[in-house]
Amino acid sequence: MNRRTTVIAALIAIAAAGRAGAQESLSRKDFLASLQRVGLDADGSWWLSVAGHARYRGEGWHGYSFGGPATADPNDSYSLGRFFLSVDVHAGNTFRALVEGKSSIASDRTLVGGRRTSDEDALDLQQAFVELTVPAGPARLSVRAGRQELALGRERLVTSGDWNNTRKTFEGFTGRLAVGNWAVQGLFVAPVIVQSYAFNQRDQHTLLYGAYATNPRIADRTGLDLYWLGVRRDTVVVAATGGREVRHTVGARLWYASAAPGLDYEVETARQFGTLGAHAINAWMAAGVLGATVSAAALAPRVYVGADYASGDVAAGGRVGTFSQLFGTAHRFHGYMDVNGGQNLVDWTAGASVKWLGVTGFALDLHRFDRASRGDVFYSATLTTSRAAGSGLARHIGDELDVTVRYPFGRHVLTALGYGHYIPGLFVRQTGMSKAMDFTYLSTQFTL
Repeated sequence: MNRRTTVIAALIAIAAAGRAGAQESLSRKDFLASLQRVGLDADGSWWLSVAGHARYRGEGWHGYSFGGPATADPNDSYSLGRFFLSVDVHAGNTFRALVEGKSSIASDRTLVGGRRTSDEDALDLQQAFVELTVPAGPARLSVRAGRQELALGRERLVTSGDWNNTRKTFEGFTGRLAVGNWAVQGLFVAPVIVQSYAFNQRDQHTLLYGAYATNPRIADRTGLDLYWLGVRRDTVVVAATGGREVRHTVGARLWYASAAPGLDYEVETARQFGTLGAHAINAWMAAGVLGATVSAAALAPRVYVGADYASGDVAAGGRVGTFSQLFGTAHRFHGYMDVNGGQNLVDWTAGASVKWLGVTGFALDLHRFDRASRGDVFYSATLTTSRAAGSGLARHIGDELDVTVRYPFGRHVLTALGYGHYIPGLFVRQTGMSKAMDFTYLSTQFTL
């Protein structure tokens, strides 16, 4: 039995066990629910909760990195496993302390890059913070200090990166002020650098600060986000321009969802300014999606079309026009194969999905990727250069098809299966290896 067959067999066995467990739990009380609030005093004002999950995912690639470089095997299958466990203590409505540990492991990976820090972090603290909450007139103010995850809005710019086996985290101070329907989050943090076999440390050369305001009910079924995010990096290179970076991002996001059947939409735009070395930054992004749920029936079928634009540099040197994805994710927006990053990119999308058991169970997504600027590079999902501009004059990077299937086995087990196919465009063919890529994965997650 080869490694890929073993991975798939193991996942099927886990899913089967999860289904059997889910069926058994239908006839008795779910004992895991008791872990969500364990009283520590007589009146229950002091309490703790225990949470966590275990996830196992098998991945397989054919033609990885368009078939190159020649020094690495473009075809491989491997497994990723992770275990997260947290204890969250509350003292009334005023004080909270949370500690979360993790262990993320990976099998051998012969693809270019080998086992990455996004795959493996043997044993570490994911979160460890204290939080104080006080009333402030009609408002409530919370201040949190320590290591903590952040996920702002749709996570285009700041995310915990759940797809990654190790997840992202930050260290510093955040605050949240809630007034009516508005909640404003302030942050002054540094990203934590994953060191697979040593204790993770915060990045001493990078700082993220700013404010993110959200109102999910600015009008009937309509929400609004407004934000300003500042980033300072001691040294960075963007499109061959390097130096100390001070970048500010101001933006807004508006979304609407009607009662099914009906329309939904989301639009987000942001502008970036500041300095990189001796040069000014002038970049922007815009994204929008229009969807329609065509039936209120159990499967709730939905179709959508969308477009994302992130500016690129006209030429190396001078004013910096490359939009920075900051600490966000491309995975959710620019294809599950994680080939494209959200910089110097135009992404035309369309797709359809259905639900079962309240979960988006089947989804089909199509993408066409182009460079926003011919003078800038093709950025990977890790925001490094995938292909330099070089002799390639074309804009078209490639096209991606994604098919995903998700099925929950009761409250605690979720299994997902996915397939992606990537066809390289003219720019990739002009600049090097250009084989089509195939990606498959199968995962099972058990959540307390």
